[in-house]
Amino acid sequence: MSAQLTDEEALSRVASYCSTAEHCRAEINEKLQRWGIAYDTIARILDRLESEKFIDDERFCRAFVNDKFRFAKWGKMKIAQGLYMKKIPSDVAWRYLNEIDEEEYLAVLRGLLASKKKK
Repeated sequence: MSAQLTDEEALSRVASYCSTAEHCRAEINEKLQRWGIAYDTIARILDRLESEKFIDDERFCRAFVNDKFRFAKWGKMKIAQGLYMKKIPSDVAWRYLNEIDEEEYLAVLRGLLASKKKK
């Protein structure tokens, strides 16, 4: 991307990007910085995306926890580390991490341990 991108073009492109999958504020901030957008413009774009619900860190957190646990079989600490890297506040992260069903969590752990034992 070049620096000639107008504020409205940047907003339009990033809104389109956000509509395809969940993204957190930090990811979008990074993307806009790579595009060479001015910091004050980035702040305005991020605020607008949040107000129009294109980005929502709580919604992102819920989806991230669910996907990493169910599909990638990550444990709580690895998911927490991933959320930390995405700059999600730890109180928000642990609220959703603690919603993982304990029985389901233990069943996944037992399965992983059993598969490692066979090797």
